[in-house]
This record gives sequence, structure tokens and C-alpha cells, in this order.
Amino acid sequence: MPTAIENDAIYLDVIQTLEATYGSRDERHPVAIPKLNLSWLDRDLMGEAKVFVQQRGWRRWRYLWWLRVVNFLGWLLMRFGGSAWQNYRQLVLLTVDFQKFDDGLRMVVSGDAVMRRVLIAYLEQQYRAGNLVYGYRVSDRVVMTCLIFERHGQQVHFVDGANGGYALAARSLKQRLEERQKFSDRAV
Repeated sequence: MPTAIENDAIYLDVIQTLEATYGSRDERHPVAIPKLNLSWLDRDLMGEAKVFVQQRGWRRWRYLWWLRVVNFLGWLLMRFGGSAWQNYRQLVLLTVDFQKFDDGLRMVVSGDAVMRRVLIAYLEQQYRAGNLVYGYRVSDRVVMTCLIFERHGQQVHFVDGANGGYALAARSLKQRLEERQKFSDRAV
């Protein structure tokens, strides 16, 4: 089992490789201000509508239209309102939680297929050397869950890869942990 100092060195190496491959924190950020747009589409708004209106029919339809009205007011305020509203997208960007570091490193990063191949090749090399275990999931977009305490104050926005993100990355990680355990059991 690696010592704390060895673990720190491994984490540092992973982060340096990530930065060398994907760039700085801002460059690999999965949310970009130009793409932070309010939606008017049923498919985008239906999740919230289903949470707040369980029964189908006119009540859900009415709620969908209410969401469009709220989005329209938000668009007006962000376009023509005071500086607090005009800077709201920047506030959202600053409060996105896309990197977590506790007993492991969990993150959602934005990059291209070449960057991903480089990073996965590095992670696989480190896995085979016995330095780490990893899991990943590729997605073409992110899903954001917002916890807003004050509209222009305390808030946090959690991002995850769409279509399974962290959950499927965790499955991939668990498969590698099981492989590692089987290999360790055979070696004993």
C-alpha cells in the first residue's frame, strides 16, 4: 500500500498530466458562458415539470408555459437588467462544482477525442503499474443541477456528464477494482 507521500506524488502527477493534456482549470471547464442559454423546448423543461406536476394533461402543459414565461423574464433581465443580472452567467460559471478531491479525484472535463485518448493512455499505464485505479465515462454534454440560496449570492451548480456520467464512471472504476483484487488474490 502506498504511503501518504507516495499518494500525494501520484495525485500531483495525475493533475500535472491533466493540465498538460487539457490545459488550465478554465480551459478544461465543462461549462462555457456562450453555451449557458435558457431553454424553451419541452424536452429540456419536462424534467422540472414532471417533478412539480405529477399528473399529465393541462396542468403540466400550463406549468411548461409558466417555465417559458420565467425563462423569458430571465432572458430580459440578463439582456437589459442591471449589472447583477447581466453578470449572472459569470456568477453561475464561478459557482460550478466540477472538480472534487477527497479520497479520490472526481471531475467533469471538457476536451476533444485526442485529449481523452492521451489521458486514458496515461491512466491505463498508471493502473497497470499499480499506482491508481480509474473509471471514466464519455458524454457529449453536461447536466447541471443548481442549488440556489440567493439569486445573486450563495449558490452552487453541480455538473455531471449526461446519460450516466459519474454513475457509469463509478461502474467502470468498480470493474477495475475487481480486476485488481482478482489479480492480487492470484498473486498471494
